[in-house]
Amino acid sequence: KIVEKIHVLLTIYSTSATMGQFHEGEIAVQVKAGTRGVAEELKVGISDRIDVELGRNEFFRDLRMVYLAAVDGEGDVWVSEASGEKGFFQAPDPYTLQVDVSNDHLVSGDPVRQIFEEQ
Repeated sequence: KIVEKIHVLLTIYSTSATMGQFHEGEIAVQVKAGTRGVAEELKVGISDRIDVELGRNEFFRDLRMVYLAAVDGEGDVWVSEASGEKGFFQAPDPYTLQVDVSNDHLVSGDPVRQIFEEQ
């Protein structure tokens, strides 16, 4: 089975937010969505790592579905749903999310799977 380490690149985990600040792009999106105030309140809980000691690894192991994003060689962004039995997605350490992207979880020919296989 193919297992890939995925670096989660979500706005909520951005380094700028962990330092107590959002960058201009994040703020613009928050303002446009009308969530700027909520974002300011929630940023105290934002971190650049996964707190496995607080049970987040157990949370990830219990997931049966996740959405994965990847950028291909042309710069196009692809998003796919990966699903499987408990344990196919987990956080073995504070900086890594690991997902099994074998045929059982992402179908053959799926763009995201192909990008992971090419890396």
